[in-house]
Amino acid sequence: MEDAEVIVGYKTYIKLVEDFIKDKEVVQNGMRKEVDRCQDAIDIAKTGKKVAVISSGDAGIYGMAGLILEKVTMQYVRVRRSKCSKTCRR
Repeated sequence: MEDAEVIVGYKTYIKLVEDFIKDKEVVQNGMRKEVDRCQDAIDIAKTGKKVAVISSGDAGIYGMAGLILEKVTMQYVRVRRSKCSKTCRR
């Protein structure tokens, strides 16, 4: 999240981290818009910006990474994982 230029997430989760992302561009939307959030993140990343996607809950059930990877695979987008800071490992 520290290295990201843009934060994409569900508006409730964005509120939880707003103190940490004051200098970032934020893209947020409401509940049941997970596919839209993933596509927004991909579209923004295609412009060359570093993007972080904020989500919560059990990664196997609520995680967004699987959906993002599925979409980028279908769209032939190259994904580069960035190094995670200590804040990612809580």
